[in-house]
Amino acid sequence: MKRIATIAALPVLALMIPAAARAQAADAAKTPQDEAPSSTAPQPAGDDILVTARRREERLQDVPVAISAVSGDTLQSRAITNVEGLRFAVPALVISPSPFGAASPGYTIRSQRQLESIISQDPSVGIYFADIVQQRPQGTNVSLYDIASAQVLKGPQGTLFGRNTTGGAVLITPARPVFDPGASIAITVGDYGQCVVTGIANLPLSSKLAMRVAGNLTRRDGFFDNVATGLKVDSQRTESGRVSLLWEPDDRFSSLTIGTYFHEDDAGLGFFPYTVRPGSAAAATPGYQAEFAAAQRRGDRTVSNNLQPVVRIESYSASNTSTLKLGEVTLKNIFGYRNVKTFGSFDFDASAVTLFESRNDFSSEQWTEEFQLLGKIGPSIDFITGAYWFNERGRDTQNSVLFGTRANDGLGDNTSYSVFAQGDWKLSRALTLTLGARYTWDERSLFTFNRLNGQCRLTANNVPVGSPGAQRLDPCIRHTAVDFRAPTWLATLSWRPVEDVMLYGTYSRGYRSGGLPLRANLPAETRPFAPEFVDNFELGLKSELLDRRVRFNIAAYYDKYRDIQRTLSFGSPLTTVVLNAADAKIWGGEADLMVRPANWLELNATAAYSKNEYGSFTGPGLGDLSGNRFAFAPEFVYTLGGRLIAPMPDASGELSVRLDWFHQSSIFVTDINDIPIPAYGTLDAGAEWRDVLGRPFDLRVFVKNVTDEHYFSGGVSSYPSTGLTGFFPGAPRHFGVEFKAHFGSVR
Repeated sequence: MKRIATIAALPVLALMIPAAARAQAADAAKTPQDEAPSSTAPQPAGDDILVTARRREERLQDVPVAISAVSGDTLQSRAITNVEGLRFAVPALVISPSPFGAASPGYTIRSQRQLESIISQDPSVGIYFADIVQQRPQGTNVSLYDIASAQVLKGPQGTLFGRNTTGGAVLITPARPVFDPGASIAITVGDYGQCVVTGIANLPLSSKLAMRVAGNLTRRDGFFDNVATGLKVDSQRTESGRVSLLWEPDDRFSSLTIGTYFHEDDAGLGFFPYTVRPGSAAAATPGYQAEFAAAQRRGDRTVSNNLQPVVRIESYSASNTSTLKLGEVTLKNIFGYRNVKTFGSFDFDASAVTLFESRNDFSSEQWTEEFQLLGKIGPSIDFITGAYWFNERGRDTQNSVLFGTRANDGLGDNTSYSVFAQGDWKLSRALTLTLGARYTWDERSLFTFNRLNGQCRLTANNVPVGSPGAQRLDPCIRHTAVDFRAPTWLATLSWRPVEDVMLYGTYSRGYRSGGLPLRANLPAETRPFAPEFVDNFELGLKSELLDRRVRFNIAAYYDKYRDIQRTLSFGSPLTTVVLNAADAKIWGGEADLMVRPANWLELNATAAYSKNEYGSFTGPGLGDLSGNRFAFAPEFVYTLGGRLIAPMPDASGELSVRLDWFHQSSIFVTDINDIPIPAYGTLDAGAEWRDVLGRPFDLRVFVKNVTDEHYFSGGVSSYPSTGLTGFFPGAPRHFGVEFKAHFGSVR
C-alpha cells in the first residue's frame, strides 16, 4: 500500500519542485485584497453560476451539457443539510434510501440506477467529492456544510468522468481556503431533539499558505416508534470534519490538499408492511397475518420491526489537486484515497415475526490517480487530455434469515485504467464543435464464501467436496476473475445565435463496467455479467433574457440502453444473481426556469420527465417483463419555489422568506411493477435574517413538510419470493431555528 501511495504521489512532487523554486524568487506576496471576499459561494457579477462539468471552471450558461447547480448559499437558505436533500432542489436526481439506511442511498438520473450496492457491481451514477469518485454509495449521504456548490450532470459522462456514469454524475465541491481570515459558528435546535453544531475557520498561515477547518455534529431523535423493541427509528447521530490546505507559492502553481472524516451511529429506517400476497410464504407464516393487520391499524408512522434497524458508518479520505500553469498549457494532478466501513441491520419482513432479516458488513479502500493536460492550440481550439487509474479492495458480507440461514460473503479487488481526450473547436464566432473519446480497461477479482444452513453453496471452482481433486483448506471458497474494455465518446455541436442564447446537440456513449454476482447460491449462476451501454441523443437550449432577469434552460433526450444489468432473485433455494437481462429505450427532458421580476423577488420552477420502457426483459422466474417500467424511476418530478426579500431599514440586515414545493409521481420498487409507491408532494418554508441589526449574526427558521404529508421515501419488495412489499415512511413535519455568528471571509 505504501508503494502504491509513493507511486501515485510522484506526479504531484514533479509539479511541486519547480513551483517551490519559483516561490523563492517571487517578488510580491498576495494581499487579502487580491482574494475573493467570500469563499462559500464565489460567483462573478451578474449572478453567474460557475460549474466544473468539463473539468475546468466555466459559467453554467456556457456549457453545452444538461446540468443543474446549487450554490452553497442556496443549500443553507433551503436547509439542505445532506446529500439526500439535493433531490428536493434538482428533480432530475432521484435519491431513495437503501434497506441498510439513508446513509447508503440509491441514486437515479434519467431512469438509471443500481438496485443493489455490492463490491462486485458498479453504480450507474457517479458521486464525486472534490473531484474524487466515491465508488460505493455507502457513506455518501454525508452532511453538507461549508460547500461551494453541488452540481448534477445528466446523461452519460463517459469522456471526462469515466465509466459508470451512464445516468450522470453528482459533483460536490467544498469551499476552498482563502488568504483572508474568517470564521463562523452555527447552532440549530428543533423538535425531535434536533441539535446541529457547525464550525468553520479560515486561517491564512502566510501569504502563500492558507488552511480551512470545518466540522459538523448532528443529533436528532427518531421520527417514529418501533413498538416491537420500544425504541425509536430513523434517527440521526453523526460527526464529521474536514481540513483543507492551500499552497500557492506564485500565480502559476496551486496545491490543494483535503482530508475528511465522517462517522454515523444511529437507528436506521423503519419499515412499514404495505401489502402481503395471499397464499405466499409470509401469509402462511404463523402470526404474520395478525402482525400485518395490527400494522395497518396503527398507521404508517409506527413500525413493528423485531430486528432494530441499525446504521454504523465510518469513512475518511484524503485528496490532493495540484495545478501548474506553463503558458498556454496547464498540468493538473488529482490524487485520492477513501476508506469506508459500514454495518447495517434490517428487518425485511417489517414485523415482529422472524421471517426475513438481514445484517450487512461492508468495508472498502480505494485509491485514484489522474493526470490531466489542459491547453490551447491556436486561437480556436481548447483541449484536455489525460490518464486515470483506480484501485479498490473491499469485503461485503451479508448474513440473513430467509427460508433458513444464509451467509453471502465476498472479497473483491477492482482495478481500472483509462486514457481520454476532449477538445472544443471554435468553427466560427457562434459555432463550436466538441469531440471527446475515452478508452477504459477494467479488471475484477472476486472470492466468494456463500453458505446456506451452514452448508457450502459454491464449492471450490466446482470441485466436489471430498473428491480426490479437492485440495482447498476451505472448500466453500470460489474465485472468479474477469476483465472488460470499451471505448466511450462524445460529439457536441453548439450554436450561439445571440450572446445569451445557446442551442446544442449531443451524441454520446456511456459504459457501465461488467462484474460478478456476489449473492449467488448456485455454482451455475456465478458467471460474470457483461457491461451495459447507453447511446444518448440530446438537444438543449440555454438562455438568459431581459437583462438576465430570466434564465431558461431545457434539454430533451432519447437513450438506447442495451445489455442492462438487472438483479434477479428466483429458485428454491432462493438465489440472487445479476444478469444482462434486458434492453430498453428512455426518453424525456428537463427544464429549469428562474424569473426575477424585481430585485426583491425570485421565482423558480424545475421539472424532469423520464419515460422508460423495456423492449425485452425475460429472466428466470419472472416471465416476460417487456413493456414494464424501470424500478425507482418516477415519470415526472417538479419543484416550484419563490424567495421574497422584505424591505428593511438601512443597516438592519436582509430579511427574506421562501417557499418550496416538491412533487414526485409514483414509482415501482421492482421491475415486475407489482406495487407502486404512491405519488406525493411536500411543502417547505423558511425565513432568514442576515446581519441582524447590522451585526455579524444570522437567524434562520425553517419548517420541513409544512402540511405534514404522509408519504413513503422508498421501499423494498420480495413479492415474488416471500409475498411481501414494504415502504419507508417519509419524514413528518419538523422545524428548526439556526443561530449563526460569522466574521471575515466566512459567511
